[in-house]
Amino acid sequence: MYYGDFKTSTGIDGELLAGSLPAKQYKLVAAWLVLHEDELYKAWNEAVSGRPFDRIKPLS
Repeated sequence: MYYGDFKTSTGIDGELLAGSLPAKQYKLVAAWLVLHEDELYKAWNEAVSGRPFDRIKPLS
């Protein structure tokens, strides 16, 4: 994920894997993860099985 000069990788569970984000933006990402948890796990399972997956609605 990119935000201005920040670059980060975040796990489905919200764990910050690499990089950093300002606290406010990290909270938005964490909230989005909670809202889309089922979709994210479905997409992950499809991806690791080599199948295409649906796009997940971004934050508006």
